Amino acid sequence: MDLAAAAWVLVTILGYGMWGFLGKMGSQALGKFEYIFASYIVAGFIFTGAFWGWSTGRLAWSGGLVLPVAGGLFTALGVIGFFSAIERVPLALVAPLTSLYPVVSVTLGVIFLGERLTVWQSLGVVCAVLSGVLLSR
Repeated sequence: MDLAAAAWVLVTILGYGMWGFLGKMGSQALGKFEYIFASYIVAGFIFTGAFWGWSTGRLAWSGGLVLPVAGGLFTALGVIGFFSAIERVPLALVAPLTSLYPVVSVTLGVIFLGERLTVWQSLGVVCAVLSGVLLSR
């Protein structure tokens, strides 16, 4: 992995880590849906700026929206699920368990995109799943 990719991975880890932590505090202070709404308004402005700054102009309005719409629906499902879970159990349990979502992405990539995993990557997926089993006990 090159240095730029590693930096973006660290930004992602920090971003998701703070997202979960602030989400727990914010949903307790404001309510689940109020916090989600307010935080995603802010994120929407940031995404808009990123779109205009980094866009390749390839968004085809005549069908290119199917994948983003589906992605948005699953994002909403994940966000609502996360906030519903942290209302019921400690963040210390929910955050690591919901961080297993890449197992779904990797599995779908292997099945539908023909991606291949190395032995070490496969072992990492198995370890991630086993960690979820251990955390849920």
